[in-house]
Amino acid sequence: MEKKKKRSGAAAAGIALLLLLLLLPALSACGVSGSRAEEMVAAYAEEAIVVSGLLEEEFIVTPGELAALEWTSVPTSAVRADGRQESRKATGPLLNTFLAQYGYQQTDFSRVRFVAADGYTVTLAKSLAERDIILTLGYGSDPLPESEAPLRVITPGLEANQWIYMVNRMEFIK
Repeated sequence: MEKKKKRSGAAAAGIALLLLLLLLPALSACGVSGSRAEEMVAAYAEEAIVVSGLLEEEFIVTPGELAALEWTSVPTSAVRADGRQESRKATGPLLNTFLAQYGYQQTDFSRVRFVAADGYTVTLAKSLAERDIILTLGYGSDPLPESEAPLRVITPGLEANQWIYMVNRMEFIK
């Protein structure tokens, strides 16, 4: 009887190890991290994104610095103004992850304004503070197209006109 228990315990451990080995590639494909994240943003890693409202003075953060934060990768979709559906797998750190470095969270601000290189602006009100706001540095494992770099901000559940690309300024308003 004791031999049977040893064998079944060893078999269970072997099966668990086999399952882990089979699932490991799938789990690692779920997100982008470490040096892979840095490689993904290499073409625009040093582009400046001006940040105001977090410290006494404005400062600059780069996609390369954002790539060092914990990332998420979320399938998203939204309806564009012309009625077409836009779908992306937004990949990058959450806004709350970025803010935590400075002792803040989204709910600490009445508004957050994102400004693009072409002057387009999206302002998100505090009512959206409970949503995940993704500082998108790529789509899945692909970098942003040059026309959207250095940063795209995607908020799942909002219309596409509230998603903004070419972001080069983030303003946090209390």
